[in-house]
Amino acid sequence: WVSRCLLGEKVRYDGGDKREDLVIDSLLDKFEICGICPEVEAGFSIPREPVNLQGEVDAARFVGAQTGYDYTDKINQWISEKIKELSFLNPQGFILKSNSPSCGLRHGPQGKYAGLFVQALRQAFTDIPIIDELDFRVPEYRSNFLTQVEKYR
Repeated sequence: WVSRCLLGEKVRYDGGDKREDLVIDSLLDKFEICGICPEVEAGFSIPREPVNLQGEVDAARFVGAQTGYDYTDKINQWISEKIKELSFLNPQGFILKSNSPSCGLRHGPQGKYAGLFVQALRQAFTDIPIIDELDFRVPEYRSNFLTQVEKYR
């Protein structure tokens, strides 16, 4: 599974994408690529208010950067449903968007938080390989990730 913005889909909060050709080219001939975007799939609009994680690390809140509106319940409801769905789909690995409040392996000041979706993935699928596009660009990390995906398969 790959963050849809990395696949070139215009799903980001600002209506843009973060297409990552290296990710696409590395996977295309070897794996079935499934796209995922927690915010859009949870019903957030494009464009939308940017969101930040706030509060305690183990109980972070999904809060609008401009309005201060708390979207935590909305995203958590989607996450809960998606984790159940994924348990039947047998995912083999995830390449997710860095610095995202839902998908980022590290988000916020000093990388204090993991995105809410990442936290749920790590709890539900303790051994599944997860990487962000920044680490995927590092040849050694990319190779290790792809080897782990093959083993997981």
